[in-house]
Amino acid sequence: MISSSVVDYRWLDNIKENENILVIAEGLSMYLSEDELKELLFQINQRFNKVYFIFDAYTKKGVKLSKIKNPVNQFNAEVKYGFNNPEELCLLHSNLKHVATHVIKKDR
Repeated sequence: MISSSVVDYRWLDNIKENENILVIAEGLSMYLSEDELKELLFQINQRFNKVYFIFDAYTKKGVKLSKIKNPVNQFNAEVKYGFNNPEELCLLHSNLKHVATHVIKKDR
């Protein structure tokens, strides 16, 4: 575990380059803008041979609904980004490949 802002990419200097790594980003992707997530994926893919990136995400509808009712609203946290199809995320970086999706709750 590395204590740092995820968008301050100096934290990546704490990991050996060219290693295979596992990134677990729970409760993160939805709080980044599309550009911030794209840059994070770019920075990680620049440095490492093989990366497994496990994360949770919101759908676009989930982002809209979070503005109405979400426990984090009381902390002025803003849900910024969601996508409906995991393959959309693969468009953010050429090295990305979607492996699996596990749906917790389907949009109605």
